[in-house]
Amino acid sequence: MESVINHTNPVRCIVCRQTPCHNELTVCPRCIARFQRAITERCNKCGKLPRECQCHDRWRIRSLMFYGSDVSKLMMFSYKYHSDERAVSFLALMAVRFCALDMKTFDGITYVPRSPRNIRRYGFDQSLLAAETISREYNIPVVHLLKSRGRFLQNLLSRSQRINAVRNKYSLINLP
Repeated sequence: MESVINHTNPVRCIVCRQTPCHNELTVCPRCIARFQRAITERCNKCGKLPRECQCHDRWRIRSLMFYGSDVSKLMMFSYKYHSDERAVSFLALMAVRFCALDMKTFDGITYVPRSPRNIRRYGFDQSLLAAETISREYNIPVVHLLKSRGRFLQNLLSRSQRINAVRNKYSLINLP
């Protein structure tokens, strides 16, 4: 029955939202190829992959891909604004796998919470959904550690500017 439904009303690609996906993948073959190019793009400064590059980052934050290509922008847009849990799950699990994180060594996973305003606006917190996806996949608890100290716009900032902008924008939740 599910097969008939998929052929009459196919699931759309999480990136381009156009091409039907007739298999378990949530990304069409064309966008998979674009995604593979994005995650294997090398840094212009050091020549390393996104998950290895530390050119703009003192805190050793790992990235699945450099933000700037069309596919990375489309994926992040789908991840943040379309309430598409498939995009959140896909990116969260790919980040763990491609950044070669050994999840067996983790006691828990936390996240940077979305502002209450944006949760009301979009209906979900994509970072919490990503943490919950990883939690289910690797059987580790989600630990709620941070709360926002107000809102700030960062959509026009570069990666290094966004990293610097979050200083003092979050505080630790008082844990029991």
